Amino acid sequence: MKICPNCHAVQQDHRTACVDCGERLGAPVSAKEEKRLRGDMDAQMEKLYNQKDPLYTTKLDKTAGFGILLTMLAVLVLTFFLSDENRWYLVLVGLVFTLIGTAEAFFPKIGWEVEKLRLSFSVNGTDDLTPSDFYKVARKIAIWLCLAVNAGLIIFMIASMLQGAAPESAYPDVVVIR
Repeated sequence: MKICPNCHAVQQDHRTACVDCGERLGAPVSAKEEKRLRGDMDAQMEKLYNQKDPLYTTKLDKTAGFGILLTMLAVLVLTFFLSDENRWYLVLVGLVFTLIGTAEAFFPKIGWEVEKLRLSFSVNGTDDLTPSDFYKVARKIAIWLCLAVNAGLIIFMIASMLQGAAPESAYPDVVVIR
């Protein structure tokens, strides 16, 4: 393997000039360097191949997934400070949205398989279906909606705690008109 000194294109050993830019090629790279370069090229090809996957998880998806997990952790912690007897309903809502959001953020192929199973009752040949653009956009919206719901639960719980901590009036039946 030879590397062009001008355009850095990979060339075969028998070439004397670069097929891309015409620059004169030097000696082949060492076997160790060739192995490293082939590994780098394989990694780049794998990344490009995965990005063509309609259910590819981006770094933003994974970040939102971690955000969902962190907000659920905060909901669980705040639950112990909330004196409301209905606080476990909030945890249940948070858990449902956490499960949906993290599944779509980290494992979108599971959601697509469930969708194909649902479609199999009404459409023939669902094995070769690919996600539509609408499905891909709806998946992204679902991830961010789950994050927003969990963040809203945190805000609601904090507001409930602050409202419960406010001192009550000494005369609750007296209305002051100004």
